[in-house]
Amino acid sequence: MATDVGIVAIGGPGPTLYHAECAIIIDVGGDDTYAAGAAGTSELHPVSIVIDVDGDDTYTGGDHTLGGGFMGVGVLADLSGDDSYTAGSFSIGSGLFGVGLLHDADGNDSYAGDTCTEASGAFGIGILRDDRGNDSYRAALFSQAFGFVMGAGLLHDAAGNDLYFAGGKYTDEIRYFDHFLSLSQGFGFGWRPDASGGIGLLIDDAGNDVYVSDIFGQGSSYWFAVGGLVDRRGNDQYISYQYAQGAGTHITVAALVDLEGDDNYVSKGVSQGCGHDLAIGILHDFEGDDNYSCHDLSQAAGNANGIGVLFDDAGDDVYSVRGVGNTHGYGNWRRDYGSIGVFIDGGGTDAYSGRGADDSWWTFSTYGIGVDTEPPPATEPGEGGEPE
Repeated sequence: MATDVGIVAIGGPGPTLYHAECAIIIDVGGDDTYAAGAAGTSELHPVSIVIDVDGDDTYTGGDHTLGGGFMGVGVLADLSGDDSYTAGSFSIGSGLFGVGLLHDADGNDSYAGDTCTEASGAFGIGILRDDRGNDSYRAALFSQAFGFVMGAGLLHDAAGNDLYFAGGKYTDEIRYFDHFLSLSQGFGFGWRPDASGGIGLLIDDAGNDVYVSDIFGQGSSYWFAVGGLVDRRGNDQYISYQYAQGAGTHITVAALVDLEGDDNYVSKGVSQGCGHDLAIGILHDFEGDDNYSCHDLSQAAGNANGIGVLFDDAGDDVYSVRGVGNTHGYGNWRRDYGSIGVFIDGGGTDAYSGRGADDSWWTFSTYGIGVDTEPPPATEPGEGGEPE
């Protein structure tokens, strides 16, 4: 139906194929196919809204689609079903000079995009919210909670065993020809040296999740920006190569926070609570029997006047490093003053392959410190120094 705001379509309970750009689509049920870039803004439709009530639906589109707000507002809400979302760049809950929102309320869903997708904000706001289900998120670059200049990206997954993958397409030619840029999964990024970056925040509430990135990712940031990844529950896997897992680089703040579960952290370097060049990088794991593995300049490393912090509050943990000279609480001297590395393990029987040791403290660089300590035992009422 043609209206003053554009085409408005109402879908019935059966399967429906949508092959034209619409300003508003409301579909009450059925396994539907959206083949024309649903909920994407354009000159004809500066505001585009899609609401799908039920069904296992398939959404496909190019750039600026599937909750893509380009110079406008794009909103896509799917309330039930196992759905598939596949699009190009600036899509799947992303805002470029606008606002993009994608909300999936239920089902085992898959999301796949290229660049600036899956909760990306660049001069705008991008939000992706998934309430339930075992979901798969795949993208190449600047995605999965990414904030660029004057932008904010928020990805919130409330439940399910989820997979987050970012990378595999754009080679990191500055550093490596056999690794790929990610800049995703809770990443804030600025336009160096001209403009400060935005805010990227990824929150996963529950489930045994797997996070995979390559260069830059997993609660990290670059150039006057803020990046964060918060995982509340589950036995999670964090796998990356460099500049990841609570790594702040070049005057930024970044943090990876895991509240519960037996977790595994794997990276090469400049990771796991590393602050580089006037930046702060934090990795904080609250509880669980965790494994940390890296090569160098990680696990509480401050470099070039940065601050790197690793807190592990409780659990029987294993810390493995290859380079013992700049890990486990390391800070170096640069620009006539120091960098700071603070490593604290608060409980459990722990194992170290580097400088650290269970139930001890150590220093080996000018501004670095490591502490492994046991909390005092809990006292029963009437015991200790407290009156009955």
